[in-house]
Amino acid sequence: MEKELQNNIKEKQEISIEKDVEKKAELVGRIFPHNNHQVFEINNKTLSIELAKFEYDNYVFNKGVINKKIVIHKDCSYVSALNKKNALKKFKKGNNGSKI
Repeated sequence: MEKELQNNIKEKQEISIEKDVEKKAELVGRIFPHNNHQVFEINNKTLSIELAKFEYDNYVFNKGVINKKIVIHKDCSYVSALNKKNALKKFKKGNNGSKI
């Protein structure tokens, strides 16, 4: 009886280990900040404002510009602005502050 239980436990462990987690990068949107602007992360529920965190890619396209990606968190919006006060204004208007 104990051997059967141990075999069942081992099988369940093997099944859970075999699952491969697939992560896909998905383009949610683009923000092109103006000169001297920063990208702010605004929590939609609490309206707390912080600087957005970036992830740097290893490849470089033309003109030597290093590619950056914003680390996206759930329930957050991202706005390009000069300071926190202006970021909140743009967020309330529904604007992300990007160049057109």
